[in-house]
Amino acid sequence: IHVRTADVLQYYSFFSTLYPRTEGSKNEKDALSFIKDRLEQNDIEYTEQDFQEMEGSHSFSRNLISTIPGKRDDTLIVAVPLNQEDGADASSDGSLNLALALAFLEELKGSPPPITVSVLFLGGEHEKLRSYPIGTDRFLQDFYPESPVTVLYLNFKDFPEAVSIQSGAKYGTTPYWLMEACSTALDRTDISYRLRGNEHQVFRAGMTDSVTIIEPFLHEEFPAIAITGSGSTGEVLDESSLIFSFLLFFQEFLGTLSEGFPEEWDKHFLFFQVGEKKSSFEKMCTSLF
Repeated sequence: IHVRTADVLQYYSFFSTLYPRTEGSKNEKDALSFIKDRLEQNDIEYTEQDFQEMEGSHSFSRNLISTIPGKRDDTLIVAVPLNQEDGADASSDGSLNLALALAFLEELKGSPPPITVSVLFLGGEHEKLRSYPIGTDRFLQDFYPESPVTVLYLNFKDFPEAVSIQSGAKYGTTPYWLMEACSTALDRTDISYRLRGNEHQVFRAGMTDSVTIIEPFLHEEFPAIAITGSGSTGEVLDESSLIFSFLLFFQEFLGTLSEGFPEEWDKHFLFFQVGEKKSSFEKMCTSLF
């Protein structure tokens, strides 16, 4: 890992000063300007999308997209929200997502990743209206990939005590191979995490109207998974250790997907978790049909 954790902490601290980072605000624009400055300093290319041609919605926010070509055309999308959740206080404004996503890009600049990686900084993601997340919808409006795509969405409020894996929406669930890749990569770090087994089965059965942040991707039949913060008890790492562990997770996650993405989408499985630390995990997946 080449990126210094001290640099990532500085990114986090800067984004934290931009509270409140509401949709289309000056603070959100300042966050976007900082990201662009860092990318330009590292000779990392990016494109922007405004929302003027958005179908059915409008926002003064923008999307920023940066892609690092890999050895394979299979593309991992790492998505993060630019604006904070509606009503979030300063201690839960999601600055960690921006800092980590920027660090991921800088980490990949040094050498080609095994697969292509596109990082999406998405404006207009968090409001309580049904039309949201419109940043994701704006991206998908013009997105017609020729190669397989998988989505990893980072949706932390702040440094978590434990990571929670979100694996579905009312439109469907994350495929087994992506669940396995994510949990395997987390197992190789010091991050405690929780599998939402009951929630996953509710999504699989279509028994909810709850909206999740990965719903638009799943609706368009792109395999997607989200990692969020959790209030679970567990050994809390210091901030530097957590950042290093997240960078390691990203490296390990790419490694588990280095041969490309499987074509099958196995939705008929159960998984169970015992304990919260990786040393006591027993994960079991059983085919139902």
